[in-house]
Amino acid sequence: MSDWELEPLGLGDAAVLRMPRYADARGSLVELWNPDRLPPGPLRRPWRQTNLAHSRPGVLRGLHLQSPTLQHKLVQVLVGRVFDVIVDLRPGSPTRRQWRARWLSADSDEQLYVPAGFAHGFCVPEDGPAATVLYMLDPTYRPQQGVVLRYDAPELAIPWPVDRPVLSPRDANGSSLEEVEARLSSEDS
Repeated sequence: MSDWELEPLGLGDAAVLRMPRYADARGSLVELWNPDRLPPGPLRRPWRQTNLAHSRPGVLRGLHLQSPTLQHKLVQVLVGRVFDVIVDLRPGSPTRRQWRARWLSADSDEQLYVPAGFAHGFCVPEDGPAATVLYMLDPTYRPQQGVVLRYDAPELAIPWPVDRPVLSPRDANGSSLEEVEARLSSEDS
């Protein structure tokens, strides 16, 4: 039996994982990853790559996914806080085009599980500190398969909490929702 909690987000297997914090007079300890303590389900997988992203206030990264080799992600904030967004882009999914957003912070002891076929992105609030985000991937990142959905896709109307986000050139030139869906559908068939 696990004392880690899984909160479903209503989009396929997407969920928030909460780990207990053990505190005493010295400080605290949180296990970031221990497959033996996970509840049964899709998180019990052989994570293949771990990334660390440091972002200053106002930075927006995303919305990213990989195709045709679909990728799972497990995201946690180690420093600061971020507005984290996932979008279901799985062809044929009953929740396709639906999204969820969640504030993740270093104090929350939460990880966000992003299933394969979902776009993912996050931003750091302009009025907050820089943020450091740790995320695990399965399978490994393949640059030639990277897909970027415009963060401001009008069909999604995601209320990003930044007025003028700082974007990479790749993210600033992301594809429309229609273009991304066409690519995913053609690779799915």
